[in-house]
Amino acid sequence: MIIEADLSAAEWRVAAFLSQDVTAIDEIKQGHDAHADNCVNVMGLPLTKNNRTDAKVFLFRILFGGTYMGMHKDPRMPNFSKTKWKSIIKNFYQKYIDLSNWHEQLIISANQHGFYTSPTGRILSFKKVMNKYSGVKEYPRGQILNYPVQSLAADIIHIAMIEAYQMVREQTTYTKFIVQVHDSMVWDAPDSEVEIVCEINKFVFDNLTTYIKKYYDFDFNVPLTGEICYGKDWGSTDVLYR
Repeated sequence: MIIEADLSAAEWRVAAFLSQDVTAIDEIKQGHDAHADNCVNVMGLPLTKNNRTDAKVFLFRILFGGTYMGMHKDPRMPNFSKTKWKSIIKNFYQKYIDLSNWHEQLIISANQHGFYTSPTGRILSFKKVMNKYSGVKEYPRGQILNYPVQSLAADIIHIAMIEAYQMVREQTTYTKFIVQVHDSMVWDAPDSEVEIVCEINKFVFDNLTTYIKKYYDFDFNVPLTGEICYGKDWGSTDVLYR
């Protein structure tokens, strides 16, 4: 059987932690559907499956440096005017004001120092590139906003991999770790070991904040969790634990 253990909304939870955004953290703790709320109250769209997906894409694009012009020119996004996209981004940052302030601080610090130091000690360097509009070399805004979140999310899934792999080796005989795919771990297990492997992965996800403290000695005050799926192949997995 193929087992996939996927860490839920890792980048959004990491961004909420790094920015200590009160609204984002509260939504996560309450299990509130941020994408549905942003669809209606930030983007001004009726709540449908497609519109919620657009709101989800919008959130992550803003999180990683997206601009109103990029949204406006993208045919896959709602066909809003540049003025409308500016207003939506303003609404988003007004809702998540601490995230907005953190983004501003990141940009100021990166332009002063040229690097960012993660809570795990990872040093992320930025390289200036030519801005085709201004003709001036500058640090890319997208990298400045993207790297801190992606790097910490990667460190966290690596912790999960280490802990889960050790437990699986101790408690199973034939299960093999196959691959990491972004925020998920994929395993190959015989039918007789599927349940214990799924339980191990869920346990590790639910205790990740404890492991973060163990490895890096800081308190991650945003809940982390994930869902575990299994099936005969990767294309036919069903959720077992959430």
